[in-house]
Amino acid sequence: MSEQWYSNKELFEQMIQFRSELQDLRAEMRETRAIIKRYNGLREKIEHVEEQIGTLQAKAAGRSSVWTDIRLWGGWIVAIISAALAFGKYLGG
Repeated sequence: MSEQWYSNKELFEQMIQFRSELQDLRAEMRETRAIIKRYNGLREKIEHVEEQIGTLQAKAAGRSSVWTDIRLWGGWIVAIISAALAFGKYLGG
């Protein structure tokens, strides 16, 4: 039972290897955090652009609706005004 499983040299080499692997892991974690930050920034920009596109689409739909209404009701308005003027001339003259 008093036998050592590893020699001091083997333990030292394993610790050095473990330290190296731990440093590599830390570097990868830093890189992963940087990538996540960039992704989150990109996600925020995409959400902002989607919001702007929605606003522009709503404005375009509103303009289209106004022009459609003017086109549809414009004839009636002109007809009513013309009829009123004709009626006014008929009564006045």
